[in-house]
Amino acid sequence: MSSTTPTQFVCPECNQSIAINDAMKQTLLDAGCVVCGAPIQSADINDTPEPEPD
Repeated sequence: MSSTTPTQFVCPECNQSIAINDAMKQTLLDAGCVVCGAPIQSADINDTPEPEPD
């Protein structure tokens, strides 16, 4: 069993924000936003978690 770190996705059109896994990431890239249908690019998906402030 593999663990995946949730990734944050924010739609550039409708601004919907959701946590996604690797399978959902590929689905978004293939099919677009699940809310509004806008095309998604990999730049719209934040693969790296934000660093916590010191």
